[in-house]
Amino acid sequence: FTPDDTQVAANFTMTTSASNTGTWCTASSPACDDKFQYIDTGSTYGVLYNWYTATAGSGKYSTFSGTAAYSICPRGWRLPTSGGTSGEFAKLDIAWGGTGADRTNANTYSNFTNTTTADASHGNFILAGYRNGSSTGYQGTGGSYWSSTARDTDRAYRLLLYSSNSGVYPSNYYNKYYGFSVRCVAQ
Repeated sequence: FTPDDTQVAANFTMTTSASNTGTWCTASSPACDDKFQYIDTGSTYGVLYNWYTATAGSGKYSTFSGTAAYSICPRGWRLPTSGGTSGEFAKLDIAWGGTGADRTNANTYSNFTNTTTADASHGNFILAGYRNGSSTGYQGTGGSYWSSTARDTDRAYRLLLYSSNSGVYPSNYYNKYYGFSVRCVAQ
């Protein structure tokens, strides 16, 4: 990735051996800061990235609040913000007509109709599941999308979607070392 084509400050390379095989960070710690990890799950579910990679190394374990400065998004695009009612995932949920969510609470959700992806009116978000260690899970039934916003040293905010309860969790957060999808927004 270069500053000419991506939202990075300097050239950024994912050099880890944990792309599709190898050791994946399994705990949030400073040791994971430079573990730029991703897995290509194939044409159905795409690529899953840990938060350190999604933020092009600008999001660290020590980033305990605020927004990471950079991302792997193409130039002119960036990761959405999250957390509370002012986050872009909460605004997306409102635009979708979500009902029932306390958008400041990570564990409450709105409803939408879904099978393996949200319908066109919900942006066709793929339910790509997650990566943790050597395993993936919830592919086709759940999906998470990283935001640029840190919750604390261990976790960052994400958009969480489930088909089982038709749920949209716009202010959910999880461990930074997990592999989730990214969906960039225009700057």
